[in-house]
Amino acid sequence: MKRLICLMVLSLVLVGMLATVAHAGRIGGGVEYMKTLGAIKDEEEFDADALAFIGSYQMDLTMFKLEADVEWVLDFGGSGKALILPQAYGLFGDFIYGGVGIGTATFDGEWAEDPFYALRAGVVLEMDSMDIDLYALYRFHDTKIFEDLEEDDLDSITFAAQVRFPIGG
Repeated sequence: MKRLICLMVLSLVLVGMLATVAHAGRIGGGVEYMKTLGAIKDEEEFDADALAFIGSYQMDLTMFKLEADVEWVLDFGGSGKALILPQAYGLFGDFIYGGVGIGTATFDGEWAEDPFYALRAGVVLEMDSMDIDLYALYRFHDTKIFEDLEEDDLDSITFAAQVRFPIGG
């Protein structure tokens, strides 16, 4: 039930954002370094470091921004399998900002039963035709998405850089 609610919220946010593309917004992408801090990092076969690619759409509502992201970790935990994380954020601020997020994960065709929650802080460097977003986020994530590992605490800290370009009019 929690997964269904999470997917519904993410879907509504995404539909709302896409409906306003003609009015305002920025689209972009970037890279992330993720360090798993939760108890699962102590499992012998788990690699706590990961690199990810991210795609992003951000809608600017003055000091408040809504953002929808999809993160793609090519080799999560040293498994050789991809982890995909759709997520949504509410962000406050302009040059320096902070906010909260919610998302879910799919790994090897299996969806996480519970959503993850995130705290995010960053800076945005605005240029003429693009923005550079540098941020860190802490993700609270408990899931039994791995069948062969005993621990289910996947809390992580992520450092990321994205480039965004304006779209619409």
